[in-house]
Amino acid sequence: MTPSKDLFDLIKSLSKSEKRYFKIYASMQKGDKNYMKLFNEIEGQPVYDEVLIKEKFKNEKFIKQLTFTKNYLYKLINRSLISFHGSNSIDFRLNEIINKCKILFKKALYKQFFQNIKLGKKTALEYERFHQYLQFLELEKVLIIKKITPDSSDSKIFVTETNILKKIENINAYQKLISEIETYYRSKGRFRDKSLLFLKDELMTNPLVQDENKALSIRAKEHFFMVQQLIADLLGDPSKMYYYAYKRFNLLRTNPKPFEDQLYNYWIDTLTYLTFFTMGTNQMGEFQKYVKMLQTLRNKSIVNEIDIYVIISLLEVMKLRKNNKKEEFLSLTKEIEKNLKNLEEKIDYNMEILLNYTILRVSLNFFEYEKALLYANKLLNSPFISIRADVEWYVKLINLFIHAEIKNFKYLKYLTSSVQRYFQKRNRIFKLESLIINYIKKIEKDQSDENIEFEKRSLLKKMKELKKDPFERNAFSTFDFEFWIEETLKN
Repeated sequence: MTPSKDLFDLIKSLSKSEKRYFKIYASMQKGDKNYMKLFNEIEGQPVYDEVLIKEKFKNEKFIKQLTFTKNYLYKLINRSLISFHGSNSIDFRLNEIINKCKILFKKALYKQFFQNIKLGKKTALEYERFHQYLQFLELEKVLIIKKITPDSSDSKIFVTETNILKKIENINAYQKLISEIETYYRSKGRFRDKSLLFLKDELMTNPLVQDENKALSIRAKEHFFMVQQLIADLLGDPSKMYYYAYKRFNLLRTNPKPFEDQLYNYWIDTLTYLTFFTMGTNQMGEFQKYVKMLQTLRNKSIVNEIDIYVIISLLEVMKLRKNNKKEEFLSLTKEIEKNLKNLEEKIDYNMEILLNYTILRVSLNFFEYEKALLYANKLLNSPFISIRADVEWYVKLINLFIHAEIKNFKYLKYLTSSVQRYFQKRNRIFKLESLIINYIKKIEKDQSDENIEFEKRSLLKKMKELKKDPFERNAFSTFDFEFWIEETLKN
């Protein structure tokens, strides 16, 4: 990305209030304000056009130093944004107190220096900003050297520092566990084999997982519940998933400060899990309550707005399938496709994959094979599909069924071999995969409608038996192959 594009994107991202504040902020700066002409011009451009800018301002002095002006404008906008959002930022306030302490110390205003350290430490503890707390302790260590106060306790500072470092280490240990479980889930999906139970035992015997009291802070406790939720997801236990998602939600509600002004939005993540669960269990009153809560977070930032748009779209698609509203689904997907194009480079690839995968599943459930094939190809050709290998696995199986339903047998023969190699290479030929691949091979040999129906009924019967296996049942978690095959036979 070029500096010009960076400047254009930054200006276009500004809200009305941010633009208004920037103009006031710029008016307070010394010197020539020619960069405001550049700001106003770029603000009005639908697409960045530097040739037009050079032509329009060819008689202006600043155009001869356009690169310098662009860089200055870019830095000035960023400074105004820091100033504008600073009052609402806990980290900004704490850093401000740290800088104030340094200035007060240099001026030998020791009483004010200690008052601000006390305030800073209290705020840092309330919001669990342990790294900033360490900075206040570093400032306090000046006592050891200068002995400014006669009753200062050197050892107390070091004991406190050790305790704070333990809390940081504790949070990091839980974050590492979360990362490891999510990496496994996104590469393998839910447990499908007894041989994988050693992973469960390994996780459950970890002291951090066994005992909630091992979490040394509110943030660590949220991570503890998140770990439990992810383990329940791996095992295919939705009731426990909901239980721990609700525990997270309740913790955030009763202890909001440690989660305030964090880059990662814990509220959105927790509410997303709760909305999916309540929809899946038909608790529509609770579902609507959590959706409303999600909507209130929309205006907090552009990132939140995009994330919530994708989540709400995903939920709407699922709701339309649940209520069997095919025409509304087709209309909504057109709108989603248009909006996703406008969100390129801003959307979370993981969420985009999940949204496209949901549209694929619902298209198939509505027997919209053309649309389903379009989304299957979109996902399989995505350069980012590897980040969700668990989704890629489903898409490859669904793609086999799409080509079988539209009787694209010439391509299907090649596709079946390709999919089989894919699963063998990853050691993922479980019972369900074997059943589906064998079914496809059988209908390739005899393509008559009578044989297809016979083999499909045989496959359905075997799938019903397969669902009784507690491990194989997990394979039906995001797409119910058995239900869909039954529906195709009815139709």
